[in-house]
Amino acid sequence: MGNLDGKVAVVTGGGTGIGKAIVLELAARGAEVVAIGRRKEPLGELERAGNGRVAAFAADITRAGDAKRAIEFAVTRLSRLDILVNNAGSFLKKAFAETTDEQITQMLDVNVRGLLACCRESIPHLKDTKGAIVNISSASGIYARPNIVAYGASKAAVHQATRLMAVELGPDGIRVNAVAPGFTRTEMTDYLTSNEASTDALVKLTALGRVGEPEDVARVVAFLAGADARWVTGQIISASGGLLL
Repeated sequence: MGNLDGKVAVVTGGGTGIGKAIVLELAARGAEVVAIGRRKEPLGELERAGNGRVAAFAADITRAGDAKRAIEFAVTRLSRLDILVNNAGSFLKKAFAETTDEQITQMLDVNVRGLLACCRESIPHLKDTKGAIVNISSASGIYARPNIVAYGASKAAVHQATRLMAVELGPDGIRVNAVAPGFTRTEMTDYLTSNEASTDALVKLTALGRVGEPEDVARVVAFLAGADARWVTGQIISASGGLLL
């Protein structure tokens, strides 16, 4: 028995990295999970690893209508929606003066516009279940560091959107929170974890003195999604090992 028994969750960007860990964590706690992503191969592998509790749906949340299709798939297949985890994201580390319009648009499309679309399409269903939204943001939306202006700005937007939605949707019983991971070992950070000097420099910035793992973030998400966090909304939870305290 798990603390999410009987719940239905949708996780965007669910095929790899933090998203995959979230899908498996929610499923292990008893939820039925629909993993949304653009690439069919990792989604298929995840579905097979989910012990019958994971369904995959290929979609691009930045494409018009795909967020609606993804949510409708989950509700049609599983009859309800209790949890939405917005994990799909795009990362860019580049001097701001060298950033192109296309790169800025991509950051906003994936990290903000796609997230908002998924939230909007989920609202009627989450009203019915008094459900929860958990947005995956980033420590980059909190702390100021060079060469991540477009990315950090998009994640700061997620933080404010989280607070605004918490206020607007609270009367409907919907809780909205965000988790801001720090340096976490994923495919997206391979360029750092493969470099010992870069890894050591980042580890020294954390109070706990290590690199985060996707499962570290997934457990925080599972807490916010469950009944133990029923009095928690509008919060940005830093899951960063004490980064830059």
